[in-house]
Amino acid sequence: MANTCLNCGEEAQGVFCHQCGQSIHTTRLTLAQLFRSGFEHLFSLDSTFLRTILGLTKEPGATCQGYIDGKRKTYMSPVRYMLIILGVLILWYSMIDVKIATNPFEQDMNREGTMALVLQDVKFFIRHYINLVLFTALPIYALFLRIAWRTKKHNYTETLCFSIYTITHVQFFGMIIAPLALLSPTVAFTLRFALLVGFVSWAQWQFFAARGAWGAVRALFGVGLYMFSVGLTLSTYIVLKFLLI
Repeated sequence: MANTCLNCGEEAQGVFCHQCGQSIHTTRLTLAQLFRSGFEHLFSLDSTFLRTILGLTKEPGATCQGYIDGKRKTYMSPVRYMLIILGVLILWYSMIDVKIATNPFEQDMNREGTMALVLQDVKFFIRHYINLVLFTALPIYALFLRIAWRTKKHNYTETLCFSIYTITHVQFFGMIIAPLALLSPTVAFTLRFALLVGFVSWAQWQFFAARGAWGAVRALFGVGLYMFSVGLTLSTYIVLKFLLI
């Protein structure tokens, strides 16, 4: 009995598609599949990496939906894409010695006492590990996004898939902007912030099939939810450090 391959649309006679090699037994995305596919052959880069970058750049919503719908050979898994970009980020920032602009987080460090120690530690953490915070906030962000859009088309795992793809791609573009911080950290921070708002809003608009002014408002609200998720992650760190000092 012939089956249709969800990746390329060809009729497959066996267990695997003769055209692209993908298994015909592609089920609805689960958390186990999402993270297993990310760690498998992590450093084995091929054309799927370039297709994923181009797809997310031109049509982020359609690319995310395509992976969810079964195009697991066409696009790199979101977790694998995230881990690769995170590794490149760490290497890239260490090479160019860029300090992430932290103007919104600057505090008066002349105070004495426990709070001053906490603020100094938090500032150090933000400067050196902000990218880890941005990625750590993704599961929380996906939960908020799932609630905010209240769509029956996407479950939590699929919303998490979208969140990983889009935020990771923002960080990919952030690497291009990063050298500007050597000249003006404020300009670099402003461009990264504008990229985050613009790209993530646009991606939500496509992925959730938003329409009209209300759709635009919800997309911008979704960006705010990510910022809130990052703030919640940072606040948790601050509280834990305060309790441990």
